[in-house]
Amino acid sequence: MGRHSSLPEEKGTVMGKILGREPAVILGLVAAIVQLLSATLMNWSVEEQGYINAAAAAIAGLIVAWAVSQEAVFAALSGVVSALIALALAFGLALSPDLQSSLMVLVSAIGAYVVRTQVVAPVAASEAV
Repeated sequence: MGRHSSLPEEKGTVMGKILGREPAVILGLVAAIVQLLSATLMNWSVEEQGYINAAAAAIAGLIVAWAVSQEAVFAALSGVVSALIALALAFGLALSPDLQSSLMVLVSAIGAYVVRTQVVAPVAASEAV
């Protein structure tokens, strides 16, 4: 059988133990749990369920990006923060557009600071035009 995922399958890794080769199955399980909670314990609207599922998908994307390539984590982290802000807004947290923008700028600045020491330019400074 062919490979269905690009996640590493090393049995000793945390990612291998948690996600294995099935991040989509885990997201399906999260969606089912959200629907069950909404039907029984919580009074979540369809939109709120969608926001919860979107945030779960963003978090799973971050985990997959980290497992596949640590250099791809920053873009995924920005998406997770954006999804979590949307989730908070959907549940009534009052954040002004200015504060939302400031949070995203802070995430970008922290990410840039961390990433700059972790990546190597493909062209040496002496070769740059």
